[in-house]
Amino acid sequence: MRDRQAKSSAIPGSAQGGRALRIVLLSVSVIAAGVCAALLLRSRQQISVVRLATGEETGEYYAFGEAIAQVTQKHAPNLRIEVLVSPGSTQNMDSVQAHTSDMALVQSDTPVQPAVQAVAQLYPEIFHLIANRDANITSMADLKGKRVALMPVGSGSYQLFWPLAGHYDLSAQDLTAQPLAPADAYAALPQGEGDALFRIIGLGNPAIGELLKTGQFDLVPIEQIGALKLTQPYLEPTVIPQGSYDGGAPIYR
Repeated sequence: MRDRQAKSSAIPGSAQGGRALRIVLLSVSVIAAGVCAALLLRSRQQISVVRLATGEETGEYYAFGEAIAQVTQKHAPNLRIEVLVSPGSTQNMDSVQAHTSDMALVQSDTPVQPAVQAVAQLYPEIFHLIANRDANITSMADLKGKRVALMPVGSGSYQLFWPLAGHYDLSAQDLTAQPLAPADAYAALPQGEGDALFRIIGLGNPAIGELLKTGQFDLVPIEQIGALKLTQPYLEPTVIPQGSYDGGAPIYR
């Protein structure tokens, strides 16, 4: 009897323990749900920052980056694009490789680093060679002995100028290269401090348009693009449509 009573008296105790366990489990579940809700709310309120390397503040890359940032802010408030000033494509590629920026705008000919992946092609860029009419420059070959304003070292325009010049048997010793900030490069020609300017940029650039409107400078054709493709396969011949800048004749590129 004592054994039976002992066993019987143990049953109510087990039921109480089970209720206590269920209460504990229920409490833990409520706490876990509360933590998940708090984390979800926090994630929705948290701002993620993406660093985008572009170009000089007066250039198209920077303006394009600013436009991307504005559109992103409008449609994805929790994502902020930090637009970074940069010398250009080569430096941009290196900065993504080094994790000092998360994304970058680069020219399509820029060598891709191992840790970098292309995302999308955005818009075409065109070779522009602008020369002072008094310098008698009608082709790339005429740059020999001349002062040529270039974009900063580290930019795609600067890097690609030299393979282009080499195709015409021009080396750094054959001309005076002047790497400058874009605004200074554009100012060099009217100030008489340069004979020509070379830049790769989207069609319709306002600064180039202002130079051509003066009537003192011309767009110079860059020929033999088909032959250049043998060593620079990413190049494509194209035409600057008539009227893009000054209403002049179309220029082949």
